[in-house]
Amino acid sequence: MKDFQHSSRIINIISGKGGVGKSFITVNLAAELSKQGKKVAIIDVDMGLSNVATMINEGAANTVIDWMKNRADLLDTLQKTPFFTLVTASNNFQHKNIDHHLLMDALDQVVQELKLSHEYIFIDSPAGAGSMVFWALDAADFTNVVLIDEPTAISDIYKLCKYVLQVSPNYPFYAIVNMYDHIDKARSTYDGFNEIMETFQQYSIPFLGGIPRDQKVIEAIQQQIPYYQLKQTDQVQDALINLAFETAKIITSIQSNVNKNIV
Repeated sequence: MKDFQHSSRIINIISGKGGVGKSFITVNLAAELSKQGKKVAIIDVDMGLSNVATMINEGAANTVIDWMKNRADLLDTLQKTPFFTLVTASNNFQHKNIDHHLLMDALDQVVQELKLSHEYIFIDSPAGAGSMVFWALDAADFTNVVLIDEPTAISDIYKLCKYVLQVSPNYPFYAIVNMYDHIDKARSTYDGFNEIMETFQQYSIPFLGGIPRDQKVIEAIQQQIPYYQLKQTDQVQDALINLAFETAKIITSIQSNVNKNIV
């Protein structure tokens, strides 16, 4: 088994509020890269509200909380699915009250284990600005910010980015616009958010791409399958392929810089 410990990269996906398609993007980016032959994992850290397993019609048999409570081993939490390895922090809403410092320590160990055998590790963060979000931001090599054309969603994610940039001014954010009706609207949504970031934070966030609004997306969610399994050749599938390509480019750039520093 190839050891990816020194080349494995972590991609975090965040949003300011729920309902913007964050988990759909996480699942489908991971599935697309896996389809291309990459070793991919997802860590779902949405405490008690995890839905990555549901989106691919899988049950979360052993969670990180189960391991912490000695009901499972660490390796039991690494759930093999037809698309990627899945780790679920918790599938019980009552676990929201667990000691998050202990949970974050456990998640750090999960990450180290995943790095041994995976090239790409995605983190599906909760919406908002809780402790799990900040753990994911700290663990990731970069974070994709999911935007939609809705004032409250833009406002909430801006507040989160503002806070992070106050602590880490050069934090690597990238923007993905979801559920747009026309590509011009996607650019307009991104441009508006980037203008706010440039004006008030002196930070320009790169545009990674977008996913158009389409009834087929709902069909894939209802069928609990990655979008590519609908076998559609359309704008959504093209957009997902492009986002996977752009993600891989970022990873390659990061690894190239690491290799230069080693030399």
